[in-house]
Amino acid sequence: MSKTNLLLAVSGGVDSMVLAHIFAGSGVAPTIAHFNHHLRPDSDLDEQLVANFATSHNLPFIVGHGELKTASEEAARHARHAFLQNAAKSRKPIATGHHLDDMVESIAINLKRGTGWRGLAVLNRPNYLRPLLELEKSDLQSLARQLKIKWREDSTNQSLEYLRNRLRARTTPLPFDTKWQLLKLRNRQIEIAREITEIIQPTNQRRLYQSLDDLTAHEFLRAWLLEKNIRTTRPELSRLLTAIREYEPQKKLQLANSQFILIRKNDFIVAPTPAPAPTNSRHSYRQSAPLADSSR
Repeated sequence: MSKTNLLLAVSGGVDSMVLAHIFAGSGVAPTIAHFNHHLRPDSDLDEQLVANFATSHNLPFIVGHGELKTASEEAARHARHAFLQNAAKSRKPIATGHHLDDMVESIAINLKRGTGWRGLAVLNRPNYLRPLLELEKSDLQSLARQLKIKWREDSTNQSLEYLRNRLRARTTPLPFDTKWQLLKLRNRQIEIAREITEIIQPTNQRRLYQSLDDLTAHEFLRAWLLEKNIRTTRPELSRLLTAIREYEPQKKLQLANSQFILIRKNDFIVAPTPAPAPTNSRHSYRQSAPLADSSR
């Protein structure tokens, strides 16, 4: 196999296992990366399946382990991407097995939560490749059966605890033409977002925000926040925009991430995090942190 810098995220599900076989069969030798969330009793079997595939195809294999305190989809996704990005070290593109139905589900989730137009530009992380995005999951299942590819079903995919699973029953039966139109719309929205990013220069001058319409002001404000490594929701952007336009100088607005924006006469800044209040050493104590479970 020819060497490649590609990092291939493989969960053990049908989509990523099909993608792994496609790459292996094409003579490309990606590094196989698997993240074990340890959220299910049988998650080690997923890891073993992926490890066996890498070994049988003589491919490099790396694995990450998570000990999440919550079973939320958001926490699991954050931990998984942190592992993948660290493994890639900004040098390797990361390929995933996301397919057309995944894209439709992601758009539906954003619409359910009241997204703006950017919520249609899903599955658009920098440095990520989505080679299967034009295929439905049923296509991948058929191909897996035809080629006798082994995969594992994640039992949590049936749990109605997760919004994605509740919406799946409604989005999967959509006609292929509808899904394809959503894919075209998603691609166009990504292009628009890229064009806006190239045009807009982040600014913290209050006068500008007082003269712009809301939609345009949101784009400038979003760019400024991202420059500060601050991500916000659409409602929070609206709250902050109102504060910029109306607050008196020296008034602060607290963001959901516990950061504060200080409104000044002509501009606004990220307020320094206040120092913790001193404690009386005679009555304070420190409890030892519990030892990490290293049995896994």
